[in-house]
Amino acid sequence: MERKIEKGTNSKMNRRKRCILCSKDIDQSEYEDHVASCSNDNNIDNSYDDLQYSRNDSIISSTYSNSKTEQKKKCILCSELINEQEYEEHISICSYEQPNTTMQNKKISTQTNNKKRCRICSNSIPEYEYVKHVASCSSSSSSSSSSSMKNLNENDHRTRLNSIEKHDKNSSNMNTKRKDCIICFKPIDLSEYESHVLACVAQTDNQLSTSSTRTNLKCLTCNRPINKQDGLYREINCHSHHNHCLVCLQRSMEEFARNGQAPVCHKSLCDYEFSRYDISLIPLERRISDRLLKLVKGQQRPHCSKCRFYIDLTQCEDFDEHVESCDDLIPCEYCQLPYPFKQLEIHASECQHDKTSYNEKLTNFILNKTKYPFTKNQIRHFIDQQSKNSHSNMDPWSIIDALAIFGSIFPYEMATRDCDVCMESCPYDDIYVFDCSDNHKLCYSCYYESCKTKMNNGEILTCALCTNPLREGELNQLRISNDELKKIRDYQIKKTFDAYSSRTRGIIKCPNQNCLWIAEAADPNERFRVTCPICNKEFCSLCNQQYHYRTTCQQLPQITQRWFFWCQTERGRYLTMRAQQDTAYATQLSDYNRQNNENENRNRDLRRRYDELMNDEKYKADNCRLCPQCKRVVQRLEGCDSMVCGQDAHGGNLQSGCGAKFNWTQAQQYNAAATPQPKQVILDLPKPENPVVHHNGVKCDHCQNDVVGIRFDCVHCPSLTYCEKCEQQATLDHSRENQFLQQQQHVFKLIMVPQEEANQL
Repeated sequence: MERKIEKGTNSKMNRRKRCILCSKDIDQSEYEDHVASCSNDNNIDNSYDDLQYSRNDSIISSTYSNSKTEQKKKCILCSELINEQEYEEHISICSYEQPNTTMQNKKISTQTNNKKRCRICSNSIPEYEYVKHVASCSSSSSSSSSSSMKNLNENDHRTRLNSIEKHDKNSSNMNTKRKDCIICFKPIDLSEYESHVLACVAQTDNQLSTSSTRTNLKCLTCNRPINKQDGLYREINCHSHHNHCLVCLQRSMEEFARNGQAPVCHKSLCDYEFSRYDISLIPLERRISDRLLKLVKGQQRPHCSKCRFYIDLTQCEDFDEHVESCDDLIPCEYCQLPYPFKQLEIHASECQHDKTSYNEKLTNFILNKTKYPFTKNQIRHFIDQQSKNSHSNMDPWSIIDALAIFGSIFPYEMATRDCDVCMESCPYDDIYVFDCSDNHKLCYSCYYESCKTKMNNGEILTCALCTNPLREGELNQLRISNDELKKIRDYQIKKTFDAYSSRTRGIIKCPNQNCLWIAEAADPNERFRVTCPICNKEFCSLCNQQYHYRTTCQQLPQITQRWFFWCQTERGRYLTMRAQQDTAYATQLSDYNRQNNENENRNRDLRRRYDELMNDEKYKADNCRLCPQCKRVVQRLEGCDSMVCGQDAHGGNLQSGCGAKFNWTQAQQYNAAATPQPKQVILDLPKPENPVVHHNGVKCDHCQNDVVGIRFDCVHCPSLTYCEKCEQQATLDHSRENQFLQQQQHVFKLIMVPQEEANQL
């Protein structure tokens, strides 16, 4: 603001202007430079304090004291008189004690109605609200300063705004260097803030509500302060980590020993029952210590404030050593259970291949981390009950805390039954019911022991109490590791294989040479589709080839040969003849020529299959004969003429067969169903001059119209039919699908005449 000049003064005074910071009269030409230098002299805070306003806020005092001559200054926050040399240090300290100062000012303001003018926005503020107003006003000083100086001329407005912005920048830099801790509320350097908070959280057991009370330790019994330095106190390993001075602790232990009561943390405030470990940490007389050790009943485990688990002292002898070495827990990426960093890598490598359910892993994890010791069956049952009431995944801490509420008594009654072998009472979930006629019931431990005993004796695995053989589904119920289960399954397959080798009944064996799966056939002469439960190979029960629908094993070679001829040469020849008689076939012929390369890729796979078929048919015609009962192809490798279908005459070399006995010389010679032909032609293709055949009632699975012309049925699919117009593209797509699934190419059966006419023939 400009100072008013009285009339009659020198004209040179009209060129001078009073500085808004130091209140000196400055030449107008030097005003901007003066204000800029004045704002950097650290006097910006002092200059506003020296401007004293009257109570009616109308007249500015004309007296001005130079900062160099003053001995003390009034703090703008607490209003105390501070020595000039200590003023800056006091301001930095006072700014962090602002909330307390505010309360003091409020108390003072109740006794006075004085007002102060804000040094930033120049508004008159009641003295009891001054500090709070300055704190809020400083954050928006830029916008406030610009609005408060609308009445100034342009030069004064720009100069004052720049000076205040520089001051606010310096103030904000000072304020952002430190930050109050959210736990202990102490001002901490920003560079050390994160590490300080983590350390503060660890010291207070992640309980922010009790952090202020734990700063000054007090005895739970006498409520007197405890000096950490002298060590004359004990921290009890209860969940709240109560502290007792040694005098009160020894006195209470003597009282427990005198009354013959089990020692606890506090008779009325904490029911934590002391363990033998807790008693050993208290300096007591030998007679009192021995008496207390006899009275100890508590099985409650001490609580670690770092990992927040209860520690089983049978596995960790020194609780203090555990607390010192307890690291941060990191969740496993597979089971999401927390493990120390040193154990995480080993656990993750095992957990990656472990197929155990999450609830079972959770049970094993918290078994030794509960407040009181419970059995594995009880913890498993408790987790199952909790999971029914919770829709989200349960973490181990929530289970442990929920179980700790009930103390040492398990909250649920578990339905039990006696094992038929060991006669021990077990929960129903731990009893396995066998699929035998008597439905014997064993606990899983006895079930596993029975399997190991029979394996050691070289016996086939059966029910522990009868001769009912165990199937793969029953073995999979064993609660053991995957590696151990695989050993038992392989053993059972081998023993079953050997048992069938000594019989003459029909069996079915997987044709995969690397698979040992074998099963007994209810009817060895019946043809049906078989899927191996071990390697998932699908095959025909009679010929061991890829299973074929709507055709016999003897017809399959000829159908395969005709399909190969059609894809190789006959499709193009047939479409060319049809296109000459009917222009409607010209489009199909054009598509066939355009997709010539894709057809060649498919024909390459068919050529390989066709060559194998021809070589196989020729070998069987030269070396094999047919079983007189099931018509399977059999071969005599060596020895006499006595034969058994499906195995050697004297046992061993088990294959699929009906088990019938016959003489090799009397068996029927195998005749090749397909023989190589010099010309790869289909002799019964429809001629162009003949009318097109209609297959009434048969729909094409591609165009959904009635099949007209040649009908194509896939013999390896349960139901798949195409007409001759859709066959070219549809069978090519079907071939791509088989290649993607890494399956053998399917064969289509060519049907030239309707089914009614075929039946009449």
